[in-house]
Amino acid sequence: MQDRDRNYMLEGLIEMDEAYLDAPKRGKKRGRGTERKKMAVAVSKTESDCPLFLRLQTIPDVTTASLQAVINESVKTGSTIECDGLKSYPGLENVSVNASAYETGDLMWVHVAIGNFKAFLLGTYHGSCGDYQPYLNEFCFRYNRRFQPAQLFTRLSRAVATSRALLS
Repeated sequence: MQDRDRNYMLEGLIEMDEAYLDAPKRGKKRGRGTERKKMAVAVSKTESDCPLFLRLQTIPDVTTASLQAVINESVKTGSTIECDGLKSYPGLENVSVNASAYETGDLMWVHVAIGNFKAFLLGTYHGSCGDYQPYLNEFCFRYNRRFQPAQLFTRLSRAVATSRALLS
């Protein structure tokens, strides 16, 4: 699933935010200083504000370097990133950044994706086994093909048959 989605780059107008996985630890710091696992969330959307494609990636921290790595891997050069005012976003290269999107309420789709992923994880797997990236890959694969549900099994079969893991 991950190999298939790597073929597609997000472009144009993209909402981006970070989210935290795992349950909060009692007595530990919450928010951006937490020890919880972190993920970057990016949703490309149309000019009429409809979501197109989704990318989810675990990241070690929410620094500019970590977010730049996600952008280099999944966003086309020249795209516009709509984000909150986190200080890590203005330093991103090869994209333009609109850091006031959170204030105007324009980050709706990225927050919907975060909520849907967490509901998917609890409803389907009743939690996680530690490494979140396989769950993120499955959710993205399903989300990015949500308009062709009848073709989902065929597309997954083709992805498995042509996977680099099988070829090596």
